[in-house]
Amino acid sequence: MTQRLLLALLCASSLAGCAHRERVILLPGPDGKVGTVVVQGSSGETTLNTAYATVEVAGSRAKAKTLSEGEVQERYKAALGAMPERPVSFTLLFAFDKAQLAPESRKVVDAIVAEFSRRTAPEVLIIGHTDKAGESPYNEELSRKRAEATRDTLVRAGIPRDGIEMQWRGEREPLSGTRLMDARNRRVQVKVR
Repeated sequence: MTQRLLLALLCASSLAGCAHRERVILLPGPDGKVGTVVVQGSSGETTLNTAYATVEVAGSRAKAKTLSEGEVQERYKAALGAMPERPVSFTLLFAFDKAQLAPESRKVVDAIVAEFSRRTAPEVLIIGHTDKAGESPYNEELSRKRAEATRDTLVRAGIPRDGIEMQWRGEREPLSGTRLMDARNRRVQVKVR
């Protein structure tokens, strides 16, 4: 099961004349939820499933404990600062059977450009979608056209073309799977990372 609820921070260090040590710290996701990490060593396995739980493995010994958020921020400030920013997602809606932005989506383009401009070395991923009206090959092509229209709009707004990746999914990944012509499925997802 794919969950974006956890982030494991691995910090490895070697001490002169001592055995190799590895430390794993379980961080909460942006929503505060925490997943589970199982750390295996020669002496067995340790399960981490609470925020800021840590295990240090040195040789055949494994020592588990839980740190406070402040301790993790202080001790691993450099490592945490080097982590990439989380992607930000935007949704652009489209007119029925067209590769034309719906009027309410035009202001979202400004937010995408602002997010892109704010980041260091940003990339954009565009994913085109359709509702289930029409035949599958037609919807595949329409989702491609929507992705291309979004790319062209972002390029005109100042985002370099070479920083944009495109995909299209046709009707395969609906937000609403029960209604044939649900407007929420006529969309392009834009992820700035």
